[in-house]
Amino acid sequence: MARVRTFIAIELPEAVVAKLASLQDRLQGSGARVKWVNRDNLHLTLKFLGDVEYERVSEISQVIGGAVADITPFSVSVKGTGTFPRGSGAPRVVWAGLEGDTGQIEKMHSRLNEKLVRFGVPYEKRRFSPHITIGRVKSASGSRNLIADLQDFRTSDFGQVDVSELVFMMSELTGKGPIYTALSHIPFGNA
Repeated sequence: MARVRTFIAIELPEAVVAKLASLQDRLQGSGARVKWVNRDNLHLTLKFLGDVEYERVSEISQVIGGAVADITPFSVSVKGTGTFPRGSGAPRVVWAGLEGDTGQIEKMHSRLNEKLVRFGVPYEKRRFSPHITIGRVKSASGSRNLIADLQDFRTSDFGQVDVSELVFMMSELTGKGPIYTALSHIPFGNA
């Protein structure tokens, strides 16, 4: 049986993507070794599923639909920046934060976390922290400058995201980076 690498995402409007790409360009001057997420791949990952059987994509899409059947469209703001892990350790992930109705995002994540176990998707025990990954740090070299530069954007507003659907995505890993393809768009309230 063919397997595909998958995740569930919230897509971003072009205006937000453009501002985050501009931020990436400005942060490149820090000298840190960061693999910046391609602007076409910027999104909010709600749940990473990993490899699933392709034959079950339709069934999984239906389960996702059930998890968002009573969700009404909402908005969040992409605001601020930071790194994971937080604290004094060397950063591994550079992110843009979210403000507003993030409780809806956490609610959807919790539901999906429970409902997708039956497809072999591991249950995530750590607390979900909604964010948009904009880069992955490759080494500690230059990370001090990166963290200092990020301070200039810790309260920056990158725009609003109107959320009315989830996208079930396939991720194909290539030598030039991942290629994401939408398997299905799942609108809210489709009970």
